Amino acid sequence: MSFETCVAATTLTMLVLTGAFGIVELVYGTTYQNSYDCGPDHTPLISLTTWLIIAGSVLLATAFFELLSILAVVWSNGSESTGTMIILTLVSVWLYLVSLFDIGWAVIGGIILWRDCLDGSPSNLINFSWVAVIWQCLT
Repeated sequence: MSFETCVAATTLTMLVLTGAFGIVELVYGTTYQNSYDCGPDHTPLISLTTWLIIAGSVLLATAFFELLSILAVVWSNGSESTGTMIILTLVSVWLYLVSLFDIGWAVIGGIILWRDCLDGSPSNLINFSWVAVIWQCLT
């Protein structure tokens, strides 16, 4: 197997995982939007479901831009056309800005979970939210 094939397979796998996780975040965020409770003494400034919906939307947008960059490279057939370079530059800027946003958004999610919703219910929403915070830290 060639190096290019390995890179393409790895990139495609991460693209699929990123898109799927973004969809799951949106589903959890919309499903539990009005049916979760962080406890009687805790009212977070940003709700946990809003946090999940925004995180999922950003992941889906990132997956779209990654797909766009892959298609630009494939369609260019190895030539360094101006259109391909513009697309790759814009995607690089997007990914840089999203990385900065993800750091802050993971911190906000961790604070919401730890300070406001540590003993919240339903437990599957809280558990998935922890997974989402960890996913954001890893990606």
